[in-house]
Amino acid sequence: MRTGKCRLCGRNAELQLSHVLPAFVIRWLKRTSMGPLRAGAEPNVRTQDGPKAHLLCRECEQMFQKWETPFAEQIFTALHRTDDQLPEKLSYQEWALRFAVSVSWRALALFAEHERFPQIPISDQRLLSKALSTWSQFLRDERPNPAEFEHHLLPFSGVRRTSHDMSPFLNRYILRSVDLDLAEADCAFIVFTKLGRIFLFGLIPRRPTASGWSNVTKLRLRKGEIALRGAINVPQAVLEFINDRAKKGQAEMASMSPGQKEKVKDLVLKLARSNPDAEVFRAWLLDHELTYHQSDTDDADGRDA
Repeated sequence: MRTGKCRLCGRNAELQLSHVLPAFVIRWLKRTSMGPLRAGAEPNVRTQDGPKAHLLCRECEQMFQKWETPFAEQIFTALHRTDDQLPEKLSYQEWALRFAVSVSWRALALFAEHERFPQIPISDQRLLSKALSTWSQFLRDERPNPAEFEHHLLPFSGVRRTSHDMSPFLNRYILRSVDLDLAEADCAFIVFTKLGRIFLFGLIPRRPTASGWSNVTKLRLRKGEIALRGAINVPQAVLEFINDRAKKGQAEMASMSPGQKEKVKDLVLKLARSNPDAEVFRAWLLDHELTYHQSDTDDADGRDA
């Protein structure tokens, strides 16, 4: 048992060992994986859970769960169906934005305790602290909205073709991973959390400016819809960031020891016999298709030249 100050409400209480990424996401990943989970930074080490931290008292933890339950049932589960079962859009209520803010808040609270945080320029520390405080106040119903620190949700079901040079690991990253990071650009910080096919972005702008984000992806305060069909515009820098994260995942898996690679190979063969329709194979096939079309495009460009 650990006691201390709850990072959300400020009360001294017994602190819960909270999942930074929601527990239902980790359960999904474990249930649908071909073997034990592996930490990205240590691919030779098997793990049974996602990152955790002592951030919240029991009361605040239970408050977060009130928003997690409808999001898990009405958004996450629906988005992780097969492509032919996906609807054109998904509707949500006010719990969606609160859930997204709670996830970004947990990630940013964890980053704020990291040893790198004091090395950030003071002006940026103040900006990140302002975002964390604003999100805290919104979650505690002390302010009506997250102000300029808006949230965007981007759903992905795989990439078959692209005009850009993308990682050959892209679909395996999109469909078969969870992730979090604090990204920095000239105009903003972005708290990035990836929940399977769902990409959440908490924006922390440095200055008032057009963000380049589509209103289609912005999570609304009271209710809204998530479009699952048609083109969705996102800043080019975000696509490059996603591609870089896929490359990072590929490099981490490539660093696996020969013995661990052999174990993974055995698991793949076993799964191929028992469940050839598993999503992990679909991700691999999509990456093969993506790589093929990119090579085909490169050849065509060469002939045109």
